Amino acid sequence: MLKKLFGTLSAVALAVAGLVAIPAAISPAAAAPPGEAFDPGLIISDSVFFDFGSMDVSGIQAFLDSRVSNCRAVDPAIDCLKSIKVEIPETPATTPQEIGPCSAIPANPTASAAQVIYSVATACGISPKVLITTLQKEQGLVTSTKPTEYMYRAAMGFGCPDSDPGICGKVYVGLFNQVYRAAKQLRWYGNPKGSFTYWKPGRTVSMRFNPKS
Repeated sequence: MLKKLFGTLSAVALAVAGLVAIPAAISPAAAAPPGEAFDPGLIISDSVFFDFGSMDVSGIQAFLDSRVSNCRAVDPAIDCLKSIKVEIPETPATTPQEIGPCSAIPANPTASAAQVIYSVATACGISPKVLITTLQKEQGLVTSTKPTEYMYRAAMGFGCPDSDPGICGKVYVGLFNQVYRAAKQLRWYGNPKGSFTYWKPGRTVSMRFNPKS
């Protein structure tokens, strides 16, 4: 299960608002909306969350490039997110019995992070902005100038349950594995037949605010 689901949604909603595809010139991110504009009943719309075509590979790459001007990584295996090359294994489409759904993803032995994000976003129907935001929220990978191996092992926080944080980074490891499995899980959260029985999409659910929040 993804760690801190609602923290993810809140972070995604704020960041997606200012995360834009950048064709040539890099424009600054838009400021977060004022507090009075926050609607706890509509953190992020489905149309934004599942907009898998909101950025192409070049737009994703341009955004990643804009976040790190001076990469200090010395090991190509754990390079900065904008520069790292990883393997995308041949990945078949999910079956009706699996969490998903995601279409097949072709193999690529030397994929960039932008290609990983785009491939998974397109196959699983998740906005690449959501995936980028989660990579930053969980491990700070988007802006890290010298990532660690652990940051890639637990890139999306998948397999990092709050009930057993010690297992984080020990299963479902690697950039592609993390992004792909997290995207499948996010699709599951949005499926009334597969999501939480008490937080099913399409229903109004009363949730109390923590008095200490």
